[in-house]
Amino acid sequence: MAESSKSIPAHLTDQTALTPTLNAWEMYMNDQGRSPHTVKAFLSDIRLLAEYLQPDQSIGKITTNDLTKFLQWLENGRGIPCSPKSLARRITSLK
Repeated sequence: MAESSKSIPAHLTDQTALTPTLNAWEMYMNDQGRSPHTVKAFLSDIRLLAEYLQPDQSIGKITTNDLTKFLQWLENGRGIPCSPKSLARRITSLK
C-alpha cells in the first residue's frame, strides 16, 4: 500500500469535514468522466457553501435549513447577482 493511501480514509462518514469531502467528490466526478468545466463549476458552487458554513463543519451536521439559508443568501445576501441559470446549477451541485 502506498504511503499516501494510508493517510486518506477510504470512506466518508457523517463526521468528515466539508473541505475533504470536496476533494473526494472531485476525484469521483473525474473518475465518472465529467467535463473539466462541470467539475470546476460544481466544486466552485460547493466551495461557496463551505465559505458560507465553515469548511471544518462535518457533512453530517449540515441541515436542510442550512441549505435553504445558503440558497437565500446566494439570491439576496451575497452582494453578487446570481442568475436563475447559476442558481439552478448550484442547486444541482447541492443535490
